[in-house]
Amino acid sequence: MHSHAILLIITVVVLLQGASLAEEPADVNLPAVPYIAEIKGLNINLRSGPGMNYYRCGKLNKPDRVTVIGHKSGWSSIVPPPGSFSWISKQYVKTDPNNPALGVVTADEVRVWAGSEYVEPMHSSSLQTKLNIGRTVKLMGEEKSGYYKIVPPKGALLWVSTQYTKYLNPLDEAEYKTAEQQPVFEVPEIVTEPEPMVVPTKPQPESKMLKEYYELDKQIEAERAKPITEQDYSSIKKALTRIVNHPDSGKAGRYAKFQFERIGRFEAARHASQKIQEQDRQLAQLRQQIKQACQARLAQVQDLGRFTAVGWLRPSHIYSIQTGPRRFLLLNEEKKAFCYAQPAGEIEAVDFNLLMGSKVGLVGRIETNTRSSVPLVIFDQIEQLAASEKQVD
Repeated sequence: MHSHAILLIITVVVLLQGASLAEEPADVNLPAVPYIAEIKGLNINLRSGPGMNYYRCGKLNKPDRVTVIGHKSGWSSIVPPPGSFSWISKQYVKTDPNNPALGVVTADEVRVWAGSEYVEPMHSSSLQTKLNIGRTVKLMGEEKSGYYKIVPPKGALLWVSTQYTKYLNPLDEAEYKTAEQQPVFEVPEIVTEPEPMVVPTKPQPESKMLKEYYELDKQIEAERAKPITEQDYSSIKKALTRIVNHPDSGKAGRYAKFQFERIGRFEAARHASQKIQEQDRQLAQLRQQIKQACQARLAQVQDLGRFTAVGWLRPSHIYSIQTGPRRFLLLNEEKKAFCYAQPAGEIEAVDFNLLMGSKVGLVGRIETNTRSSVPLVIFDQIEQLAASEKQVD
């Protein structure tokens, strides 16, 4: 029993080691970090995280050089190269009127997001670092949607696929750490107002409404998973409206407004789908009524021997040679029209004026038309059965 247990433990260890190696095969035998690497391709995407699902933050081209400080699943984390930028919420930064290029963080745990020209600040979702009160950031002269564009602070990272990097030389770790401890840029003394700086804290209503918004976002996705005709956003819209109209909703209000506009498009699609389904239902009902009427008419037709239809021939004022194939009317004994008649083949050359008002027998086939409740006889033979009577309008 003891030997079986040992064998089982060895097997599990081997399997776990194999699985561990299979998880990150691309990171085996890579150089020790930190080191300098050269980009070995053109238009290589710089991304906000280690994977293709992270958004683009710029381009790199051979022979650009980058500082690599880590690896993960075939991706290298690098110090943001020149031209990179980050976003920080404007409400947590106080600027110096005498030096507008610098700002001071006014709260703790303020989030810094990876910047991209392809993604709006409010939709930037890759967190680079968090800054505490008193930290200085360098502004890049652009404000957008309540955010400042800033030079990436210490601790901010971007990512590039390791397959497009070429190891050049190591970077002395002590030297790297020493450099990291220095400011990213020179920070002159900021002249502030005589009154003490008021450090705002994150409004409690915004935090609460952000939590409510994320719950509503889950409800929206649940509704979208339903068939389009069963989706109902009425209660969600009321909750979103409350968030949008709240004076302290902040980011939650902007998110809620965006979702409210999306719901408007979802409801327009649902309305169009319901209208199409109703039209299809009415059309199917109309076709069924026409089919039943045609069958009832055909059931009334007596045994006419070799003839397909027998009746009094009259001209049609709707179908004439000007409107397309020439058609005539056949009247029954009560002088009521019961079908159309259309010549086919060689018989089209016959002068039917000589037969108008006569009782005739037609040989051909009967067709139904969904656009008319009156059947159509396509005939290639006609025979006069009784002389012409005085036409009755």
